[in-house]
Amino acid sequence: MPYGLRPNVGFWQELTFIVRHGNGSYGRLADLEPIGNKAKGGKPPRTDSLSIYTTPGGTIRIEAPFRGPWSLSMKSTMPFGINLRASGSATPYWDLIDRVSVLETTSAVRALGYPPHITLAKYDVAAPSQLEEVVATLSGVSPITLSFDRLRSFDPGHTILWASPKPNEGMRDLHSRLHDAIDPITCKPAYRPGKWTPHCTVALRIAEDKRDAAKRLLTADFEPFTLTFDVLDCVSSPPIKILAERTLRP
Repeated sequence: MPYGLRPNVGFWQELTFIVRHGNGSYGRLADLEPIGNKAKGGKPPRTDSLSIYTTPGGTIRIEAPFRGPWSLSMKSTMPFGINLRASGSATPYWDLIDRVSVLETTSAVRALGYPPHITLAKYDVAAPSQLEEVVATLSGVSPITLSFDRLRSFDPGHTILWASPKPNEGMRDLHSRLHDAIDPITCKPAYRPGKWTPHCTVALRIAEDKRDAAKRLLTADFEPFTLTFDVLDCVSSPPIKILAERTLRP
């Protein structure tokens, strides 16, 4: 569905666009930067309009009648998330954070200033009002107590450490209901039904010279702990900003 824009495009000017999806929602798609071919010189790109199209499969096509050897680069963003959050003291969790922080350059999780949580969904583009409505709708459940019995890792080019919760039907049901309410095609793939791995992050980036120590920690004895997750919220980031939150109540 096209959503025409008529910005005044200047050389090296960074632009932020709001696009409309086929489902009628709006959100920030990306920052677009007109890039000139400096080697060949010439005038800045000129355009009368930009049109952004989305398809049911989520493909983005940008059309711009630029003149000259110009192109557009697109930097994707991840502004929104829906989280299951613990509001209590969570002492065992923070003790674990402090234990693994020696493996990071800085304790990134503490720097977030945000409580322990399980992320149920992440979206590059979403309507905040829709997320807030879903949070309100789904909050009518009992708080969910999770037992964590293992330390595990992701490696998307750097090591991330996370506490692994035991399977919990209440958490799985909440995740399923969320993606029934919001089409999962709009969600980041790793958080969609069938691909989601529930996790509670304890270290966001292990220092390169500490990776071997992190591997040893993964096989060391782990002291299990439990946390009660009693808040559902939606946030934008970075930095994390809570857009709406609801205490879980049946």
